[in-house]
Amino acid sequence: MNIEWYVAERFRLRFLAIATAALLPVVALGQGADELASMIQQSLQGIEFRIDVRPEQAATDLEAEGRQLQLLEQQAPDHPALPALKQKFSALQDGVASALAGAAGDAARGEDAALMQTATDVTIAAYRWTYPRIEKGMTPQQIGALMNAATRKLGGSPEFELILLGEAAAYPHGSGKPQRVTDGEVVLMDCGCTVQGYQSDVSRTFVFGTASAEQRKRLVFRASADRFFHR
Repeated sequence: MNIEWYVAERFRLRFLAIATAALLPVVALGQGADELASMIQQSLQGIEFRIDVRPEQAATDLEAEGRQLQLLEQQAPDHPALPALKQKFSALQDGVASALAGAAGDAARGEDAALMQTATDVTIAAYRWTYPRIEKGMTPQQIGALMNAATRKLGGSPEFELILLGEAAAYPHGSGKPQRVTDGEVVLMDCGCTVQGYQSDVSRTFVFGTASAEQRKRLVFRASADRFFHR
């Protein structure tokens, strides 16, 4: 949905009567002004009930009633019901515009959430692909390259990859010391990607090889690596 179109609808409807005036033939109506006014009033009441449920249909119906209101004004410019009908029509224009904008906003939020979830799904899938390919002796740069390659293959654009190994995983921003994958050491990965402007940021921590009893205790709130990456 195009939210800008829906917001502009308010202004399009407001000036509809003026824009269509030149196209309306000046003919003798087969019905009286009172009957026409009554029909417009009933139609506007029906539109009011439909605004929240079917805003698009309400907008179309209101457009048609704008033409009817123009005909009434042409036929009986001094009709006593005309001021109230115009006021009601104007209020409905505002209501329809608000409902359309709300519907567009709901749809946009739904699309936003879906894209954010997609970005997260891409990163998790890249983790699942990368995890079994990590080998002893690898550097953080090599692991990051695997992660980025998987992310691109899955349709995401890599944004960042922080890979910390062993002791470096204990520090917030790692360590400047050389790092390589070692049996029984912690591997911390913090990676993210972008999908159509929406970004993920997902961290995963596991032990390469067999975890010690102390490591298992510290990671008690995390699943084992296989379950964590292949759930």
